[in-house]
Amino acid sequence: MSAAHRVTLCLAFALAGAQALGMAANSAEAASAAELTAATAREGAAQARSELSAEVSVEDKPPVSPPPEGAPELQRVFSKYSVASADKLLELARSMRDGSLRRGAKKAPAKALPLFEQLAAAEHTGLVTGKVAASAALDAAELVLHGHAPGDSVSVPRALALLEQAAEVGVAESQFLLGVLYLSGLGVELNVPLALTYLHFAAESGSVGAQLALGYPASSW
Repeated sequence: MSAAHRVTLCLAFALAGAQALGMAANSAEAASAAELTAATAREGAAQARSELSAEVSVEDKPPVSPPPEGAPELQRVFSKYSVASADKLLELARSMRDGSLRRGAKKAPAKALPLFEQLAAAEHTGLVTGKVAASAALDAAELVLHGHAPGDSVSVPRALALLEQAAEVGVAESQFLLGVLYLSGLGVELNVPLALTYLHFAAESGSVGAQLALGYPASSW
């Protein structure tokens, strides 16, 4: 029998016993018996409550969730580069890419690419905001399309996944590049309706390239 059931039964017995004996309490002896029965029931109920609390504390304690996938790895990257946040890591990666990390530094897009991709992949870890993840995804996709992936190869499928991640949250440049890829059939299956859809959203989000491609009047640029 569970502690919860024992609590219920003890309280019921206490009430029934006290009522029955109280009704018959025409003598001091009967009244004393009623008091003793009620006291015994209260003690049993208190013990059952204690057991129930112990059960609840063990059984109902929420399980400890493991850290989100990718979180420990990203934290190691933070430590390696001595940065405290995803925003700072994004700035660092862009400085590597552009060669502005320090005076005389050379551009290092191949070293920046893994950092961009790690930030993009960590979107749901709680360490990276959606905005930072989308920006990193776009930066990574552009490097991949320019041949800065390992082996200096252009991997359109790899870039496509990154562009789609950024496009889903409304990054106009990603939507524009997706439109160009699907319109040209470059590394993907030609899909004009999908290309025009992406270009439309990009144009509405302010992409001048998309507006030009769709023939928007110059006054709207």
